[in-house]
Amino acid sequence: MAEAVYPGRGYSIEKDFVPIAITAVVPNVLVVPSDSRFNTVGDIIKDAKANPGKLSYCSSGNGTSQHIIGEMFKSRAGVDILHVPYRGTAAALTDLIANVCDMMFDGMGTSAPQIEGKKLKAIALIAKERSPRFPDIPAFAEAGGPDLDASIWYAMWAPSNTPQELVSKIRGMVKSSLASPAIARAWEIQGAVIPNVRDEEIVDFVERETAYWSKTVTELGIKVD
Repeated sequence: MAEAVYPGRGYSIEKDFVPIAITAVVPNVLVVPSDSRFNTVGDIIKDAKANPGKLSYCSSGNGTSQHIIGEMFKSRAGVDILHVPYRGTAAALTDLIANVCDMMFDGMGTSAPQIEGKKLKAIALIAKERSPRFPDIPAFAEAGGPDLDASIWYAMWAPSNTPQELVSKIRGMVKSSLASPAIARAWEIQGAVIPNVRDEEIVDFVERETAYWSKTVTELGIKVD
């Protein structure tokens, strides 16, 4: 996303770095206050169309993934919802729980404890399928929303001039770490999965993702610089 959001940041993810490993994929989730009247994405769309500009969604700031996903939702659902940016996820979640905002598109890693603690209600995963970790939360289209798939993926990079033999060595070490029960459990708590991306597919994966999100951000007109 940063390729298009921050065009003047001074580096290119494709030219200046080489991806070593994709370490995890974590779903995003649409959450609302626990006592919200909304129970499905369809409920939100219906209310937003009947009351343009009256609903709001909070995010951790302008240009963040939460902001971009919120604008994607507005565009594809054809609704007008106010964006309320905060300085960080913690502040946004605090106000969401307090009913200052109506909804938030957040990573499951930070929302899961609030969902399990009954402080927030999960409306839908922003994904094509349900998560094995949270089987009761429907996928986005399943909950009456547009076809929206926006998971967060984590990776490790090295400078582009790193010798290939060193990249391969580190890659093997990362794979060994990801296979450990402790790491698997840490990801499971967040609803994360370790993607099955072969070594020879890593560069193509990053290029596809960069192209898709750069195009999406450009079409939405989101820039911070």
